[in-house]
Amino acid sequence: MRGRAVPLLALLGGLGWGCTHHRGAIQLSVGLLPGPSDQVRRVTAQVLDLDHQPLSPPVQMDLVQESGRWSGLLLDVPSGDHVVSAQAYAADGTRLYHGEAQVTVPEGDTLHTFLQLAPDGGPQDHSPYITSVSISSITPDFGQILSMVAVVGDPDPADVPRLTYAWSATAGTFLDPTNALSTRWQAPPGPAPLVVTLTFQVTDPSNLSAVISIDIGVRTSEGTAVATAVVNSWPRIDSATAQVSLAAVGGIAALAASAHDPDGDAIHYSWSAGTCPGLFLTPTDQPTAQFQLGDLAVGASCGLEVTVDDGRGGSDQASIRLSSGPPGAQPLPVIDTVNNGAAQAFADAPVQLAITAHDPSPQGAPLSFNWAAANGTVDSIHSTDGESQATFRTGRCSGPASATVTVRNGFGGATIDYRFEALNCAPSCKELKALTPTLADGPYLVDPDGPSSGSQPPVTVFCDMTTDGGGWTFVSHYGAGTSNARVFDTILGTYQPNRSGASTYSLGILPVLADTEMMVTLDTADPALAGSRQSLVFFQYPPEHENFNLGPGPCTSIRPFGYRTTRSGVYQSSSNWACTATLWTPRDATNSSYLIQFGGPGVYLGAGLRTSGGDQGWGHEAWIYVR
Repeated sequence: MRGRAVPLLALLGGLGWGCTHHRGAIQLSVGLLPGPSDQVRRVTAQVLDLDHQPLSPPVQMDLVQESGRWSGLLLDVPSGDHVVSAQAYAADGTRLYHGEAQVTVPEGDTLHTFLQLAPDGGPQDHSPYITSVSISSITPDFGQILSMVAVVGDPDPADVPRLTYAWSATAGTFLDPTNALSTRWQAPPGPAPLVVTLTFQVTDPSNLSAVISIDIGVRTSEGTAVATAVVNSWPRIDSATAQVSLAAVGGIAALAASAHDPDGDAIHYSWSAGTCPGLFLTPTDQPTAQFQLGDLAVGASCGLEVTVDDGRGGSDQASIRLSSGPPGAQPLPVIDTVNNGAAQAFADAPVQLAITAHDPSPQGAPLSFNWAAANGTVDSIHSTDGESQATFRTGRCSGPASATVTVRNGFGGATIDYRFEALNCAPSCKELKALTPTLADGPYLVDPDGPSSGSQPPVTVFCDMTTDGGGWTFVSHYGAGTSNARVFDTILGTYQPNRSGASTYSLGILPVLADTEMMVTLDTADPALAGSRQSLVFFQYPPEHENFNLGPGPCTSIRPFGYRTTRSGVYQSSSNWACTATLWTPRDATNSSYLIQFGGPGVYLGAGLRTSGGDQGWGHEAWIYVR
């Protein structure tokens, strides 16, 4: 088993904080390991002395829930060594989680502490765990040497002396061996500020492991930006199984995987064929999948792979072995290739489907193809011995639709089904523009989260089909008097496809879109007019980048992003963030000026946009587009 329920603590270098002499503060962030987290209604934290007695005067507080974690700032903490403790309770007062760790509070500074709580009475298992990771600075200068120390454990005492360790970094140089609990790392020499991900992994003799990564900024703390570090515990695969491990050629393996993320991050699944010949018969981005084994020699084996990631750089991988056989078993028809035009069936036009297959038996039996449709029609079918083509039609945004072809062996009657899933409603304006480049600006019906059970129905959105090539989906409006609104991932107000101003409203759909660019216009919905007023900014980022899919505010990553303030041109790179629990504030490449800030009241128009001065500052409204 994986995922031992024990506290996990990351102790990071502090930030400047004004306080009385011999006092400091603890910025505490709490996560919950798998368990009854949906029952938690209250999380409390307090600082104790090393004998686990309350301080005098007491230092305690109720934490606030945000972005999947509970957090709070414990003020007026005496400097020195203490124990920080946290408990999570149900509505009736029952304690559900607990955790604690020893910390050293710096004088006149803020200690950033990440504490992961374990469920009371939770099951024990045999995975190692990371208790703490300490780094001497989170904002080193070019060439600066940092010391790093990890504390780990394992529920099996016999495993503890046999644990292995591994440090890694995306940049810089390790000065000591990386297979120990402590090491030294030297920051790169520059010249440009950058974000470096430091990763520590502990592995037991059974190859079970725990991994944590920390993003730090090298020379990114200049100016007035708030330095930060982002801690990420990696997801873990709890199980990966196949319904069969011994399959005849053409046999179908029903695959299933389950995983959890200690931070509560959304988990993304990805299946791959690995070393196995064959084809997936179902989508490969779900916890379950079906795989048809291809021509694998009798007695041979191969490995399928499943990977999970948390969208924040953390991942885990598992392999499932399949073997061919038994000898003499009648093989099923083997599907070789498919062409699924139905994946873009959202243009009220017929789409073409095609499939090729073969019979792997020595006699080479002829194959036949039979087609059927759900929420659509199939016609113009043309089949040969090893190939079949058909035309599929389905109504725009009419719900789940598919076409199924049954491939039959003419001698023994063995059959295999393949289902073409039809996407008859575009997820965003970007896909509509790509399929029909001549589309004009205006309202269009889209279905961002797809037609699956429990999803939201299609919605009419405004599509900007002209600015910088078009394909922009208008997703939200941030009002001039609004404060602390999470417009990226939260449904707010009543969405207005006519892009009216005043009130704040949002579709809250960014976590489900594959967006890589954002366009923000201030004080007007028209990008051209905003550009002429120096009130326009574009951002570019990797798909599912946390800061551009959750929030805005607080930052959950300090990875670089691109930006520009013109309607076309080259993106500049910046890794300068200034973030708190309520502010989301990207800065320009030189870290000298804010571009914009979300937080309130309204949106902040920074010098990074309005270079000529004017009405910089808070109180502006913003229109947000993505593609």
